[in-house]
Amino acid sequence: RINFGLAYGRGPKSLSAQLGTDEDRARELIDEYFANYPRVQKYLQDTANEAMRTRTLRTLSGRVRNFKDTSGLSSMERGALRREAMNYPIQGCVLGDTRIFEETYGYRKIEELSGQEVRVWDGEKFVDAAVISSGTKRLVKVTLSGGHTVECSPDHKFLTVNNLGNEHWVRAEDLRLEHRVKLADAVGSWSTKRMWPRPVKPKVHNGRLVSIGDVTDDTRLGEWIGRLASDGTLSDAQVTLFVAEHEEEILPRLLETSRMLSHVSQRTREVAGSRKQCLHRLTISSKSLATQLRQMEVKTRIPQAVWSDDVLLASYLRGLFDGDGTVNHDNAVLVFGSGVMHEAWAREVQEALLLLDIQSRVRAYPGDRTVVQVLKRDMPKFARTVGFLNPSKQRRVEEVEGTHPWKNKRGNIYGVAQKVNSVEVTDLLIPMYDVVNSESRRFAANGVVTHNTSADIAKLALGYIRQELEGLDASLINCIHDEFVVECAQNVASEVSARMEGAMFRAGARLLKMVPVEVEVTDSREWTK
Repeated sequence: RINFGLAYGRGPKSLSAQLGTDEDRARELIDEYFANYPRVQKYLQDTANEAMRTRTLRTLSGRVRNFKDTSGLSSMERGALRREAMNYPIQGCVLGDTRIFEETYGYRKIEELSGQEVRVWDGEKFVDAAVISSGTKRLVKVTLSGGHTVECSPDHKFLTVNNLGNEHWVRAEDLRLEHRVKLADAVGSWSTKRMWPRPVKPKVHNGRLVSIGDVTDDTRLGEWIGRLASDGTLSDAQVTLFVAEHEEEILPRLLETSRMLSHVSQRTREVAGSRKQCLHRLTISSKSLATQLRQMEVKTRIPQAVWSDDVLLASYLRGLFDGDGTVNHDNAVLVFGSGVMHEAWAREVQEALLLLDIQSRVRAYPGDRTVVQVLKRDMPKFARTVGFLNPSKQRRVEEVEGTHPWKNKRGNIYGVAQKVNSVEVTDLLIPMYDVVNSESRRFAANGVVTHNTSADIAKLALGYIRQELEGLDASLINCIHDEFVVECAQNVASEVSARMEGAMFRAGARLLKMVPVEVEVTDSREWTK
């Protein structure tokens, strides 16, 4: 903790809190550490001084970072800049709930893939990479004009494009309102592993085990889940969908899908208002199904399993828009309630639309509502891919023509890009994750093209280890900073250990010419040991 803490610029107060001791003891430990390693202290100070003086730093492998002018900054701001300079070789990562698209697992939170080798979408294609936990970093929230949001460390880089069509990598902290940030291209058709929550067996002797997975038609299933999310309720043992009188044309379809799951109770009642209307109520009495749907958080977010297939996702959006959406003269609009939960849900819908090559805007009106608006130029594609269940709404959405080509911002200059709306730099320290050793040095985070990590020796070591393990019954299953865990068959453990050691030596020796590289390799039947 002291070793990494001081490299991150921790002082006595911060270190004492982490170590569970008082500030005087923390100060003694810092003094003792630097007394034993005076050149470490000099290196950290010299690195920070150089960044303040020349506004430029270069890593061992030659990457350059430019620092902003310190004139006019407060002492607190200069201190933060010095700490970032000390830590520059260990940089760039995103929040754990940031979503990336993995070829096998679909659209997942990056923290769920930590320690795994992956095939990740880089905005244009799938590339080999690995996901790691990269420690605690200061939080920066980047929001684009359309509402796309990425929460990351100050050093995480975004791919920007200027009015000449030239692309540049810009750190989150250095993004300005004039920057345009590239969005990822659509993934295309996909079908990945799908995991529904396991249904709970009823306790009553005659209770029936019902699972959402019993519906095998992805189109019907997605539409049904979307309609339940928008116009349905969940109780302890009942699942209910509501269909208004003006939507009666879709009633038979929803009723048929509901019957694929279990017996359906259908009731109709009059609703008081300016004129009497009928409200149809479809109810499935099943504790196992209701419990499963609550576990899927169907009323608060897009369920994880829905991201697994493009047909299932598009159908879910169709059901969601059908219940809480409308069509105006130039776009389709989906309306959520107010609050943080609804805003997060709306942003998930925006990311889902982007995966289907449909751009949208998210607008939050505090205390009132949050809306998702499909861009006019993408309305024809929305009508074909998502659309509405209600025939009258579908006819209206098909009548909206996309923007003329000369107004289409998806041209040769900007491509699919959006202007920066805000960059919020906070003092919060948050655990973060990153994609490393990516073949293209980039990955899409929440649909936004960003750069992978820049930890030089660790990146090299990961690449070399992967090469060394080819042909062996062995897999890299975890990596944290400079530690790597490989799982292998017992009969090749000695060979794997030797190859790992050689790979790590090779990575260190490539960059460190004068400092001896030391590698410790142990093998055990339990990796925690």
